[in-house]
Amino acid sequence: IDQLIDWVRRPQVGALGMVYSRCNDDGSYKSSVDKFYDQDDLAKWAEKTGAKAGDLVCVLSGDKNKVRAQLSALRMELAER
Repeated sequence: IDQLIDWVRRPQVGALGMVYSRCNDDGSYKSSVDKFYDQDDLAKWAEKTGAKAGDLVCVLSGDKNKVRAQLSALRMELAER
């Protein structure tokens, strides 16, 4: 995950960072923002995104058009990996 964060922060992509939530097999969640969101909040993220056990929810923020391009680049990178 740290490699992905570094990847989106490269000048070619231009994101300031990435928030993530990993859906664990046991139904719990591990997130880069655990101190701000509890397990119920992260479960809502998973529900909204359709994430299941083993999935990773990646969140970028900023200008809508820039973030769309950044997320598109991230999706392509994940597909290659």
